[in-house]
Amino acid sequence: MSFTLVSENESTGRSEGNYKISFRDVDKLLVESEKEAVRRISVGLDPDRFRYGPTIFLVTPVLISGKTIPNHQRATDPKGVITERDYPSQKEAYFYFREEDAAQRMAKAMVHAVELCGGGKDPF
Repeated sequence: MSFTLVSENESTGRSEGNYKISFRDVDKLLVESEKEAVRRISVGLDPDRFRYGPTIFLVTPVLISGKTIPNHQRATDPKGVITERDYPSQKEAYFYFREEDAAQRMAKAMVHAVELCGGGKDPF
């Protein structure tokens, strides 16, 4: 699966990240709140020191050990200067949802794709 994440603001310019995930490389899928994800990812960091709201849910494909998600970034600063860079070592991607039900439905569809592609034995 390929997808592009775009962000833009006046002070930093525009950034486009192009990602490719092979469902064959997915070990498991996580559905968790943003706060739960911060707790899991940021070992030693107190997730309660951040403000959350409204609740956001993440679907996170976690890859098999040794597999990565290629990520190509293209950034354009406010003056129009373009820089490009590859980040080959990303181990997780995050899909954000405002409703837990939508996150669960996306995870269910991804589990089906993982199974069809011969990915992880136990996606949940």
